[in-house]
Amino acid sequence: MPPWPHLDPGPFHLDAGNGDVGALLLHGFSGAPTEVRGLGEHLAARGVAVAAPLLPGHGVDHHHLERSDRRAWRQAAHDALDALQARCARVVVVGQSMGGLLALELAAGRPGLAGVVALAPALLPARVAWLTLLPLPLRFIPKHEERRPDLVDAARVRDVWSTSHTPLRTVPEVLRLAKETAAALPRVTSPLLVVQGAHDRTVRPASARRVLDRVASVDKELLWLAGSGHIVAVDAERHTVWERVAGFVDRVARSA
Repeated sequence: MPPWPHLDPGPFHLDAGNGDVGALLLHGFSGAPTEVRGLGEHLAARGVAVAAPLLPGHGVDHHHLERSDRRAWRQAAHDALDALQARCARVVVVGQSMGGLLALELAAGRPGLAGVVALAPALLPARVAWLTLLPLPLRFIPKHEERRPDLVDAARVRDVWSTSHTPLRTVPEVLRLAKETAAALPRVTSPLLVVQGAHDRTVRPASARRVLDRVASVDKELLWLAGSGHIVAVDAERHTVWERVAGFVDRVARSA
């Protein structure tokens, strides 16, 4: 079971090309940059400078994650974007799940972004997540049952680093972030690509359409994956995701 000892959950940076175009890759709740590593390498091979930070509380275990919150994640995303924009003239922000919420919030506050990509954005988490908002005693159970990454292709499980347990005390932070992101969506005007797997058990697939319906972006598109689960950049249709995201970055960042 994860976290797999052969994977490095730390941040990564891939410098490529002349540095004009950059991509900020944000991982999801209880995950790590490994879930966007393949996508990052694909973008770097196309001449895109890539930065994938490790969000606070992540990359160790569920006890560390219990001590983190949405404010820390949000600040880390802003800091990483500042650093990348200092090096690159045009930046696209890509986020997986909770990282997709952070990416959309960044776009809402920074209309100058070249584009935003939301991979299975956690706008509507699975209904079971809302149980963490119930009163005692559930709120004070420190962890959930052992978990496996939400993938259709079981062989890809070993490519995803994640905590072995879900810290229930911290799940409400994701729910609050989702609510705040929903309120910010009408301020998103940047070009937008939303990617959603039909077999997602972590986020309700209706999240994708909800995002598209509420943003103010004129340039917006949906990539629907009939054979994927939640972690779309790792799952069975990952190569389709990589190509589509790379094409989107080329179109919105290089043609401007």
